[in-house]
Amino acid sequence: MWTRSRFALLVLVPALFVGCEPGGASSSSPQDWTGTAGRRPSGSLIRWFNGYVPTDGRPMGDIEVYLNAEGIGFDTKVTVPLGTVSSPYDPRIDDRGEAALSVYPSTGQEGERVIVQHSWTPRPGETRTFFLGATRGPDGASTGSVHEFVHAIDEPTQPGKGTVDVDLLLLQKLSAPDEGTAWYFGVDGTCASGYRVSNGAIESTDARVTPDEVRSFALPPGMHAGGLHLKSDCSDPPFVGESFEIIREGAHTVFAVYTTTVPARSDTLRVGVVPLVPVTAPAL
Repeated sequence: MWTRSRFALLVLVPALFVGCEPGGASSSSPQDWTGTAGRRPSGSLIRWFNGYVPTDGRPMGDIEVYLNAEGIGFDTKVTVPLGTVSSPYDPRIDDRGEAALSVYPSTGQEGERVIVQHSWTPRPGETRTFFLGATRGPDGASTGSVHEFVHAIDEPTQPGKGTVDVDLLLLQKLSAPDEGTAWYFGVDGTCASGYRVSNGAIESTDARVTPDEVRSFALPPGMHAGGLHLKSDCSDPPFVGESFEIIREGAHTVFAVYTTTVPARSDTLRVGVVPLVPVTAPAL
């Protein structure tokens, strides 16, 4: 079963795949973390999508993901440009079976506030993608929030179809866009019909999407052109869009919308397309 779980604001310390501008489509290759500070392979894989734009006016750009462990140097990192997704890599675990990571701005750790810290217990064989966005902390400073998707191929909600998940959670808790808080998702020139699963039952929804949810749309396999519209019938040109692929029946692709400015506006939104394709981790 495909599962999706969203994390609340994480612990703070007193801070192939398609990506869109300004970050480009690639990120640095993960470094070999074998033998670092007693960490061992977990048998799972993770990726990071960088949708983090500071809310306090600090420069936006790359993030750096570090292992959390004593004795590990600053060179054990993965760098992810804004609007891109990293290559899959093993997060490594400690003796308790837990993985722990810290995310910093690309300007480096020294003198910088950590954006977010996160720990979890990986399951061998699974792949997760973490989506990093920004929010305002109690003191008004920019902090990070993370939500995640676990990759899998599901039983299709509709025969012969896969799913595109329109993810606007990276815009949550930022100032509302200038045109309002609701847009409409169009696919291939027409408004799409969405669905949600409630108490095990599949319920139909309209094309409306908002910054506080992930909305799912069932589509046949193949390439599609998706975009966000201001009009409820999707008769206007999309103000932001991107092509995406449903690779097969039961597969999921994330259509992640992020902003390059705070407050977010329709002309500063961008899209990152992230297929949730299960990846086989190296054998332990």
